[in-house]
Amino acid sequence: MALLSAAVLLLGCKGDVTTKNEGKEKLTIFTAASLNEVIKELSMAFQETNEVVIKLNLASSGTLARQIEQGAGADVYLSANLMWVRYLQELGRISENGLMEIAKNELVFIAPIDSELSSITFDQEIDISQFLKNNRLAIGDPAHVPAGIYGMQALQNLGWNEQAAGQLIYMTDVRAALTLVELGEAPLGIVYKTDAMKSEKVKIIGQIPSVFHDEIRIMAGQLSEKHLATEFIEFLSTDRAKGILSSFGFIL
Repeated sequence: MALLSAAVLLLGCKGDVTTKNEGKEKLTIFTAASLNEVIKELSMAFQETNEVVIKLNLASSGTLARQIEQGAGADVYLSANLMWVRYLQELGRISENGLMEIAKNELVFIAPIDSELSSITFDQEIDISQFLKNNRLAIGDPAHVPAGIYGMQALQNLGWNEQAAGQLIYMTDVRAALTLVELGEAPLGIVYKTDAMKSEKVKIIGQIPSVFHDEIRIMAGQLSEKHLATEFIEFLSTDRAKGILSSFGFIL
C-alpha cells in the first residue's frame, strides 16, 4: 500500500484533516509496531462499511500498554503478545469478553541481503559468537518489546545468551531492529517473519523453532464501550480480515 487513506491517521502526524472527515466518528487504535502495514489495510477495509476516521498509534506493545495505563485515550489495543494484554486486564482495562486472538507469528534470524551468511543452525552445541564475531545482534528490548522477549527466550533456551553477552543491542521496537540490519549496522537480527518478508534489504537465514520460545499470539483487546470498537473487534474475525492478515504472512 503506497498511500495512507485520509481517514486513517497516524497519531502525532501534523497537517490539516480534510473537511470530508468532519463529523465522522473516530476510532483510536493502539497497535504494535510489527503490525504497521497490516493494520492500515485492515482499517481501510473496515471503513468500506463504516463511516469512521481511524487514528493509529504505533509503538512496541509494552510502550502502548504503559501509555494506556497512564490514561491515554484508546478504543482498541493490538498487541504482539499475551503478556501485555493480561497486564491491562489486571488493571481492569480489558475484559475477557473484549479479548480475542487474531493471528500468530514466527520468529527468524535475519542478515543483510549481501551477507555471506546463508543459514544458521539452531543447535545448543553451536557457539553463536562464530556468526557474530565482534559485531552486534539487533533485538527488541525485552523489557517491553514482545519480539525481544521471545528472542531472549530463544537465546536462553539455546544456551546462546551468555555467548552473545555484550553484543546484544536492544532496540525500541522490532522495526528498529529490522532497520539496523537493513543498514548493515548489525550483521544479525531477530525479528518476526512477517517483518523480514516485507524487506528487500534483508534475508532470512533461519526460522527459530517454536519450541525455543513462547507461542507468538497477536491479540486484540477492546478498551472502550464505543459501538465502533466492538464492531472493529468483530470485524477482525471475518473472512475479509483473515484474508488480509494471511496476505501479510500471519498465521491463522
